[in-house]
Amino acid sequence: MDTTSTRGDSHISPAQSCAPACAAYWAERRTAGKDSRSLTLFVQRSIFGQALDDGLIVRNPAAKVQASGTAPKQRQALNGGDLTTLRAHVAGDRLGAVWCLTLAGLRRSEILALTWADVDLSAGTVTVSRSISPDASGRRGAPTGTKTHSGARCLPLVGDVVALLSTFRADHAAALGFEHIRSGFLPVDENGTPLRPKRWSDMGRTHCQTAGVPVVTLHSARDTSVTPRVSAMTWWRRGMATTKRS
Repeated sequence: MDTTSTRGDSHISPAQSCAPACAAYWAERRTAGKDSRSLTLFVQRSIFGQALDDGLIVRNPAAKVQASGTAPKQRQALNGGDLTTLRAHVAGDRLGAVWCLTLAGLRRSEILALTWADVDLSAGTVTVSRSISPDASGRRGAPTGTKTHSGARCLPLVGDVVALLSTFRADHAAALGFEHIRSGFLPVDENGTPLRPKRWSDMGRTHCQTAGVPVVTLHSARDTSVTPRVSAMTWWRRGMATTKRS
């Protein structure tokens, strides 16, 4: 079957005839964010680049197409005072110990995959080796590996978080049974059902509103976790400078 059409003396393949319009459509698509358009254009350039190398087309129609639109919003982390306020607020929540882990920098997918088998209260550590993300329907997906290779790690816990986790574990044992505290998930509802990703995010927004601090996304909580460390490093540098001058 002839897959080319004739325009004058030129033979144009379907890829050549529809590609410019297709690329322009994705570049200007109003329902997609600029990042989505840029990613789509990257894929298109790669596909057309391969077709060009194979001699199927005479040029890459997506090579000079640029994605339009506004840049994505910058994430805003909480300052030290707001972080202290939020941390004190979530400490009184039923899942306060788990929220402290979120504020310490763990990803939502890592939090949702944590089980009691990952927590060593004696050693004061938590092991991150899995993640759970939403599936196509928005429900909890099956556990997978961490987002990155370096994401699998064993982290030390500060004293107050160890105490919160110890109390939380005792409460879980009383409410859900000892079998649950052997290998059950940490972020569960009152009936022991693991929480969905969206609900964990919704709970995070509610905690921010109730605590009276700016509402940030859970992803921004990872940025927030750096705040005290940056502050501590600033004071350390000042101390070193003072020592050198004295």
